[in-house]
Amino acid sequence: MGCLGIARKRPGAGLCRGKSGNTADLLIQYIESRLDALVHRAGLAPTIYASRQLVTHGHIKVNTRRVNIPSYNVKPGDTISVRDKSKTMDLIRNSINDVEDVPYLAVDREGLTATYTRLPEIEEVPVIAEVGIVVEYYSK
Repeated sequence: MGCLGIARKRPGAGLCRGKSGNTADLLIQYIESRLDALVHRAGLAPTIYASRQLVTHGHIKVNTRRVNIPSYNVKPGDTISVRDKSKTMDLIRNSINDVEDVPYLAVDREGLTATYTRLPEIEEVPVIAEVGIVVEYYSK
């Protein structure tokens, strides 16, 4: 069952199709691989809403290319950076120092860049939901 049940009910939810492993873990890894989530975890934005806005307004680059899609799937090894014109924004400068480091991101606070080093483990992600219940709901 797993991901196939989710894929039938929600577009884009079958992203773990063909992958082996715990569906809840795969779902968390997918959500944490989104560009807006990684911008927030890197400390480039104080909230997930602010990170989404920074991405949408074109302030963020992935591997030197401007990306304005918050749901962009960042792959391990990709580098997230702030555009040169946006590096002086108070929002970014104030939030970069108020962040807890996560082990799957290598953050350069001076250069305002972050490298997504690997997929996160479920224990490393600060989840505020019962992921198993969410997966169970969508697999019915």
